[in-house]
Amino acid sequence: PCAVPDFIALQERFEREQSNKNQELRKVALQRRKSLAEQLARGVSLTVYFRTGSADLDQDVLPGIKQLAGFLKSFPEIQLRLDAYADRRGSDAFNLNLSKQRGEQVKQALMAAGIPEARIHGQAHGESGARAADGDNDGYVFDRRVSIHLSLDTEA
Repeated sequence: PCAVPDFIALQERFEREQSNKNQELRKVALQRRKSLAEQLARGVSLTVYFRTGSADLDQDVLPGIKQLAGFLKSFPEIQLRLDAYADRRGSDAFNLNLSKQRGEQVKQALMAAGIPEARIHGQAHGESGARAADGDNDGYVFDRRVSIHLSLDTEA
């Protein structure tokens, strides 16, 4: 007669232990996911370059954007920040508008690939981020860009 209560107590203890272990496993899995997301946010970036005076995306860029978006769908906690630039040629107003258009094109491509608009934050910089010296036609190509940065911050 004493064996039945002992068995029930043992079974309840086993279930409690199992529940505690499951909770610990979930905590470890969550921590690993957070750590991976932090590593991704620090180590992944993509830069999209543009032709002179154009905000049109080259078709060869789209597969990279789609691949990045497909990967980021598994990490909804990662935000994207788009920094859009133009080279020094043209007026300040023209370059600011052009960089806004470039950022918008990249944003639309990311959204078309499945990234929700709420995860994408952008800033147009015009020519303020231009690095090439005046007249450096080869260097200008690197100034006509949208840089995609990843962040865990909700403010990106």
